[in-house]
Amino acid sequence: MSSQPVPKKRRVSNGAKLVIIVLSFFLALTFVRAFTIEANSNEVIFSGNAPVKFPLAVTNTSNASMSLKFVADGPFSIIVPPNAPASIAKRDSKTVDLQLIPSQSFSMGDVYSAQIRVVSSAGEKSFPLTLRMKNPPLFNSHTPTGLFSFASFTSLPFFSSLGWVDALLIVIVVILGIALVARIKNRVIGGN
Repeated sequence: MSSQPVPKKRRVSNGAKLVIIVLSFFLALTFVRAFTIEANSNEVIFSGNAPVKFPLAVTNTSNASMSLKFVADGPFSIIVPPNAPASIAKRDSKTVDLQLIPSQSFSMGDVYSAQIRVVSSAGEKSFPLTLRMKNPPLFNSHTPTGLFSFASFTSLPFFSSLGWVDALLIVIVVILGIALVARIKNRVIGGN
């Protein structure tokens, strides 16, 4: 048997391996073009055909600016406000107040799983949504009309929300109440 020396493998030092890993990581980061999307809630509740304001925050984590396009996947459509940014600068974040409008086929009690797709030059991401339809309000409670409107009683302090029409109606109701008490008193006790 001949004994030949076994060739030794050249070993790369741990320091050299660490340098290679770190350089590979930074090289990979230069090719990554990504963004993130966030919102306060994943649930959208429609009330009739009224649009719902849905703020969506988009953060550009890449080193280049990117353009945005919003696509609705589900029984709704999206209206992007005219003042919404068309692009986002590198390492910047913008919140876009989207208007979501339910489709005509969406009826009361329906629940759908849907998503908003954000398509950009950096790629495409989806934001999942749960869509619900509730009863539309019978009366618009935002504008007080008279003494017995719901908005007049719910906005406190009470007297600061009164208009001159409400004050006049209160005076009339007080006078009619006094007249009713006086008439009942005269019938029960007997008038002189």
